[in-house]
Order: sequence, then structure tokens, then C-alpha cells
Amino acid sequence: MLEHKRTTALLLSLAVLTGSSACTARPAQETEPGITYVTEVEASESVFALSDFVLDSYWLGSETGEFENISFLSMVVNIDDSVFNSGETPSYYYSVSKDGEQVFLSDTVVMEDSVINCTFGTETGELLPNGTYSVTCFDADGAIIAGLTANVVETPIVAPQMNEDWTPYDDDEYLNSSTYTIDEEYAELVNTELTNWWDYSDTSVGLSAYASDTEVLGFSLVMNEWNSKDLYYAFYFTDDGNFSEEDENLDPIFVNRVGLSQYNDFASYDIDVKPDKVLPGYYYFIVSDDSDFSNIVMEGSCLVVQETMAELEEED
Repeated sequence: MLEHKRTTALLLSLAVLTGSSACTARPAQETEPGITYVTEVEASESVFALSDFVLDSYWLGSETGEFENISFLSMVVNIDDSVFNSGETPSYYYSVSKDGEQVFLSDTVVMEDSVINCTFGTETGELLPNGTYSVTCFDADGAIIAGLTANVVETPIVAPQMNEDWTPYDDDEYLNSSTYTIDEEYAELVNTELTNWWDYSDTSVGLSAYASDTEVLGFSLVMNEWNSKDLYYAFYFTDDGNFSEEDENLDPIFVNRVGLSQYNDFASYDIDVKPDKVLPGYYYFIVSDDSDFSNIVMEGSCLVVQETMAELEEED
């Protein structure tokens, strides 16, 4: 049977380093909804230069600083552990600018470990607008310790039509096995032991099969490590296992962008669809790491049987 329900999510807190403490608020003025513009920053004193302990800095999710359809940016700064032997309590803050204008300034954060995450994004998960973003990290005295610039592009999602040559698995396979495949290279990033179809409402009738009274078809693509890369997926439906222009079922029934969600024990891309009504038949999906689906990293399908869960329980 399918694993039952995901555990409660530990939501990613954007624009504030999670797990940090002793934050000193900076006075700010709200000028536009969702964006805080800082008008004044209080300087603090430090007897050493944090920049002397910086090992490197990089963008999470991109080696080049080029991003497409993202909801947040995160610059990682690695600090030498010896900073904690200095007898001082190191702290930092960071700013974010878009096209040369500052759009965010963080609180001062007291370091508790040697990795600094300078994260900025929308609280609602909406895509960051097109533009050039610069993230700059400062020590408590206002001296720059790291800075990077990224180009963010928002592009439309264009899913392909379904391949008419596709054939479903045998029904027994949907009942007794996990019916998906992952690109060999991409599979190195995936926790294949946890990746599978999921049961939201106790309506699973097999490892990859549901009763017809299910409301959500959910698949969790579980990753080995956290990343900021969004994926794109499309669902298709056929009631008899055939896709054709004559049947007018080649277009996807649902297309979406999804970011990685952090749960108590794992992080996963939730490849879910909630039709107005789940119909008996075959639901097929593809996942791509780009918005035009030119690089498909996985595909999968599930079976929805004719019977409802109540009907199946009566038969037992």
C-alpha cells in the first residue's frame, strides 16, 4: 500500500536565516506590500574582521548565477571554524538589490555555525520578477565579506502533447509495484527508497493505484539534498490507456511549477494533481527541469480503478 500522508511541513522561511538567533531588528519603512525598504542601520562594533575567515561563497542551485522561474535566491557563505576560537561572537547582516535598487535588508544575525545563508524571496512562493539581483553580506561593522550577482528570468511553462505511442503498465503492476522511471543521471540526486506515490485520503488500493473516490493524486520525488531548483510537471489522462488526436486527449490536464518542500525527515518535490473529479483510468505525468520540457528527468503513471473505497471494502 502507499505510504500514508506526508508529515507536517517545516516551511522554508524566506529572507531570514533559519536556525539563527539573537537577531537585532533594523528600523524599516513599508512602502510597497511585501517589500521592506530600510531607512537606517545602526552600526555595531567588532574587534576583528569577519572577512578574514571567509572560505568561499556561491549561489545555491546555480554555478553561473543564471536562474529561471525561481521563488527565492540564496547565497551561501562558508566561514572557517576558527572564527569561534577568536573570543568574539561573530555576526552579520545582508542586503538584496534588484536592478540597482535595494529591496531588502536583513536583521543582524549572530552566527551559530560556520555556514551563512543569505536568502531572499516572496512569502507567498510567487516567482521573483525578471531582473538582476545582487546579494551582499556584511560583518557587524558594515564591511563587505561576500557578494554575488544573479540574473533571474521568468518564462512561460510550455508542456508538450502526449506521445501517442505510450502504453500503460499491466494492472497488476500498478497494484504491486512503483510505476515510474527516472533519468539515470538525475537518479543520483534522488532518494529512490522514499520516492513513490502517496496516499492523502486512505484511498490507495496498491503501490501505484487508487480507488475512484480519491481526491488528490500525489507523487513525492524525494531528494538526497536540499536545493533551490524548481521543477515543472504535466499530467495527462486516458480512460482506456490510449492517447490519440481522435480521442482529443493529447493535451495535458494540468501543468505546474513546483519547488522543493522540507518535511520533518526529508525534502521532496510534490508532484500532485487535484482534478475536479478523479475519473477511472490512467494518469501519466512527466517532470522536467526546464519550463519548455526539453529535459525530462522522470515520468510515471498510476491507475484509478472503477470502484470506490467503500465498494472495495464491501467486497472484502
